Amino acid sequence: MCVRQRLFWILILIVLGLYSSTVALQKRTNISLMKDNSENRVLRLIIQAYTDDLLNDLQRHPTSQLTSTQMALLKGRMNDLHEHIAEHPALLQSSLWVGKRKPTFIPSISHFRHIENGFDRSEKGNRKIKRGSTYPSEEICNTETNWLQVNMTTDLYNKPVEVIQQEELGQYVFSFRCSTVHGPCRGISPLYESECTERLGWVYMYYRRQDSPDKRAQWGPVAVPNHCACKITPRFFPEL
Repeated sequence: MCVRQRLFWILILIVLGLYSSTVALQKRTNISLMKDNSENRVLRLIIQAYTDDLLNDLQRHPTSQLTSTQMALLKGRMNDLHEHIAEHPALLQSSLWVGKRKPTFIPSISHFRHIENGFDRSEKGNRKIKRGSTYPSEEICNTETNWLQVNMTTDLYNKPVEVIQQEELGQYVFSFRCSTVHGPCRGISPLYESECTERLGWVYMYYRRQDSPDKRAQWGPVAVPNHCACKITPRFFPEL
């Protein structure tokens, strides 16, 4: 058995042991690995990405046997894997689902209060009546929710990225989109032009930057549709 095959089986055994211990750690820290459903494979994708990254580092020093540098690298990286998984931002997102097909449930609303940008969401069926008013309030722009499989988007630096999509490990994002994009908003004064526009938020996903020389995949925040807002502009400007 060659060195690479032995290394592969060593990684498998270590990952299996760390998986069970990480699950126990997450239970003690009250962080759910599998938000809303035990079939979510976010953890598996994190481990796969970590292993690929480690093997890429080792491939920079091709040899029939592991050198002392490779052994030190392997030991250090595997010792860090437990903390890497426990602190990984992807596990804290109920808006990210990894699996063969998109889920059919709606994530817990409470989790979205911590989503980046802190947008104010008014969902269908969640309308409130103002005290003392005879008319119920309603959305200016209707919003639809759905699990979206993002393929191409941008990162924090507005650089184009490709989200890594695999047959068994497809990445889905729970998104909020306008029912009528670029359509007029409701209840706006005739003095204004109005338009329902989609705004972007950030979700931690596994992607590959298009302008990267080595096309190496990495985890990081990418832009996804996360709410619908009304944009208004005056039809005329009064003389000052």
